[in-house]
Amino acid sequence: MKRSPFGKVLKKGELFNNSLLKVTTVVIFFQNFGFSLMMGVLVFFAVDQLQATEAQVGLYISIGAAGGLVGVLIVKKLATLLPRGKIYTYTNMFDVVAFTILAFATSWWMIAIAMALFNFSTSVSNVIYLAVRQEITPNHMLGRVSGSIATLVQMTMPLGIIAGGLWAEFLNIRFLFVINIVLSAVILISLLRTTFHKTVK
Repeated sequence: MKRSPFGKVLKKGELFNNSLLKVTTVVIFFQNFGFSLMMGVLVFFAVDQLQATEAQVGLYISIGAAGGLVGVLIVKKLATLLPRGKIYTYTNMFDVVAFTILAFATSWWMIAIAMALFNFSTSVSNVIYLAVRQEITPNHMLGRVSGSIATLVQMTMPLGIIAGGLWAEFLNIRFLFVINIVLSAVILISLLRTTFHKTVK
């Protein structure tokens, strides 16, 4: 039987035997699952519970996107001030703050602030992660590793959206944000103990 590129990557150990790749892959898996939980119900939360208008929903999406743009623009400067491993770790602090704001949100503009912080964090961490992955992955395995990680990450999206939708149907949506606070805090604390945080320059 012909082995898939994903299977070849696992067999060769490039993904999970490399400690730096393993740490970041696990982090991204859980981050995307938490993000999917939130995004599947956020518009419903804003409109149904906070009484946001269509224009206000559009505004918080736009402000959130602006946060991501700021992250992309300043990540290079940040990397000259701090090691990339530490920047990647500390961006999770923004996630904790963002989800805390969502958990206590009473207006659409609080969602806008939270989304700007979250997208800023995501942009910075993604740029650093992709750069480090490019550096530490052998050239002949780069395509397979990239494709395998993308497959793992994309698997979390439908799972998170379905879980978030079911949760919103029967339980308080704010508890989903609390779950993400805990998840982001656990990721932050775990990363502080890793070689990625300590050694990646």
